[in-house]
Amino acid sequence: MKKVVLFLVGVVVLGSQVSENCSEDQDCNSLSYCEEGECKHKDLFPLKTIEIIGTVLILVLSALANSAGIGGGPLMVPILILLLGFNTHLAIPLAQTIIFGGSLIAIILKLKMRHPQKNKPLIYYEIIMHVQSPVLLGTSFGVILNRAFPSWLILVLLSALLIYTGYKTLKKGLKLFKSESQCKAEAWEGICDEPFSETSEHSRDYFASQPERNPTKESLQKIHKKESGLVEWRWLAVILGIFGIVVLGSFMKGDKGAESIIGIENCSANYWVFLIVFSLVLVGIDLATGWLLIRENKKKETLGYEFDSGDLHWDLRKVSIVGGIGLFAGLGAGMLGIGGGLVMNPVMLSLGVRPEVAAASSSFMILFTSSVAVIQFGTAGLLKLGYAIWLLVTAFLGSALGIFSLQRIMQRHQRSSVLVVLLAFMLFLAAVVIVVYGVIDLIQQESEGSVDYGFSDFCK
Repeated sequence: MKKVVLFLVGVVVLGSQVSENCSEDQDCNSLSYCEEGECKHKDLFPLKTIEIIGTVLILVLSALANSAGIGGGPLMVPILILLLGFNTHLAIPLAQTIIFGGSLIAIILKLKMRHPQKNKPLIYYEIIMHVQSPVLLGTSFGVILNRAFPSWLILVLLSALLIYTGYKTLKKGLKLFKSESQCKAEAWEGICDEPFSETSEHSRDYFASQPERNPTKESLQKIHKKESGLVEWRWLAVILGIFGIVVLGSFMKGDKGAESIIGIENCSANYWVFLIVFSLVLVGIDLATGWLLIRENKKKETLGYEFDSGDLHWDLRKVSIVGGIGLFAGLGAGMLGIGGGLVMNPVMLSLGVRPEVAAASSSFMILFTSSVAVIQFGTAGLLKLGYAIWLLVTAFLGSALGIFSLQRIMQRHQRSSVLVVLLAFMLFLAAVVIVVYGVIDLIQQESEGSVDYGFSDFCK
């Protein structure tokens, strides 16, 4: 074991010592060549042995990450740098491509899946709608803090977040596993939920015995009809609208590395005014979605709607808590450079959302954020097209393999706790990878005298 650790450390050190400047091919790593004083990465084909190993590893990690409902970005970037020989500027766009491919097939597969106890979609559109604007608002300010905070502090905060969320998730997974085992051993009535079926009690209208023209019955039937579709279009329309507003606002605001489409200069007075106004718009949207959810929840309660144990009962307190958590999650995602799904999936589990629903909903959120990132990196010319397609297909296949395999395991053993424990494992694995890579990178910066222990000016 000690030899394996030393080998991995050696690989990281060698990877971190690769220079982008060169005078001949020997100055670059084995997957790059020297051109005009700069190391340029080779084309995709012919593949070398180390690239095949990296591809297989990405496929496996995509299977694990996407079946757990996270993108796995913190795991992909070190692989792209250390095994596939990319520098950071090219590795991050390719990591977003991997995340996009994995989440895309995850949504394609899960879009037709039904809630385990109700005749409605597996994806929890309501919580995505309400949490989207605060997550994106938090991400905007998180990016600012990311540029201002020193790398060592970001490393400490990221490690602490992953370890804490991993611990809480593992604790919940073990508790759920114990509950499932108790149910299987003693078969107590009320402990186990029966899976949804067309003939189950959940799929029957429990007002069937009432008069045919009963208004309450008809109103409840309308709710069930809306939920029984492939997608809950009313909530999806709001989600897409918020997404469009945020994308447009991002292009209008611009940033340090992206020119504003309306001519706003980075860190100018107009920049900060626009950021404040944009933030107020997102807060207003969050208040509006919260009001919609409270009104819908009251309507369901009045009609006697049968809630699932994993449904959130929306009131002012719950709306405020979810919105605040979303803001914190977005802040962490932007500041620490991780996907929102890595934070929101454990958060949804802590709120009592069913594991299958939390994973599907998290994948849905990741699809939006990663797609925007891929588009922006692509238009900026930072995507190696051949590798991007290769890794997109790899993530596509890996994610499909992982989701199918996990579904079979869960159905065969009737244990959703497997999904929660897998998520906890992925969080701990990400923490270990980031700590090892980050610490050695800091040591390398220290040896070169380039490490900065203080805070930086965001605008420079």
